[in-house]
This record gives sequence, structure tokens and C-alpha cells, in this order.
Amino acid sequence: MPRPDSMPHTMEYINKPISQKNTKTKRRNTMNTQGWTRGLMAKNMEDEKFLNHVIDCIGREFDIDVNVCKKDKDYIVNVGEYKVKVTMVDVTIYKGKGPYNLDRFILEGLMGQGFEVDREGSGYLRYCFWGRGKSEGSL
Repeated sequence: MPRPDSMPHTMEYINKPISQKNTKTKRRNTMNTQGWTRGLMAKNMEDEKFLNHVIDCIGREFDIDVNVCKKDKDYIVNVGEYKVKVTMVDVTIYKGKGPYNLDRFILEGLMGQGFEVDREGSGYLRYCFWGRGKSEGSL
């Protein structure tokens, strides 16, 4: 068995810690899997299932019961005392524009009635209103 001081020089290199600079670079290039996953969902889920997922996300974000009532070909989203009408055409259009645009459409409809939303409160809300950290404004 060889003694530790006679180990090859390459072993010393392998065991060296990564420098701070490399660690920062590595973190900066890491993909946000939540946004990536939502993008896949928006592209591949049926419209009605995607709408239900968005409604679930809004309910979890605000810790409030959110109900959806189907009326003819439209959906009425009830969030507490606030209501927003969403058509399947809306779902198709906003889902096609971006993975969080339907959320923003519904939230802006609620905000227009007085529902309070801190646009920069959580990561979810920042995705809804600002995309990947860039200001996109309203739809």
C-alpha cells in the first residue's frame, strides 16, 4: 500500500476546493427549474388542465380558496369576493404567449377590482409580472 506522501500529483489537484469565483459563476448559470417546468406545462398541457393548475397556484400563493365555475364555454374564477371571467380563447392565447401570462391576466383582473397583490413579493409573483427579472409591463 503506497504512503500518502507518494500519491500522484494529480490527486492533490482533484481534491482542491473550487475557488470562490468559480462557485459564483456556477450559481449564476444554474437554470430555475420551476420556470422551466412551467414552460413545459404551458406547451404540453390541455387548456382546461393548465387553467386548473394556474388556479391552484394562485390559491396557494395567497392562501385563499379559489373556485372555478364553468358557464357555457367560459369560466368564472372566484377568489374570495372577486371574480374574473376567463374564456378558453384567453387560456389558449395567454398560455401561448408565456408560461405565466395566464396567471398575470387573472391577477390583473382581480387587481382591477381591488384585490391586493405585491408584484415583487414572491418568486412566483415576480415570474407572473416581470418574467425573468425584466420588466415586461402589462399585456
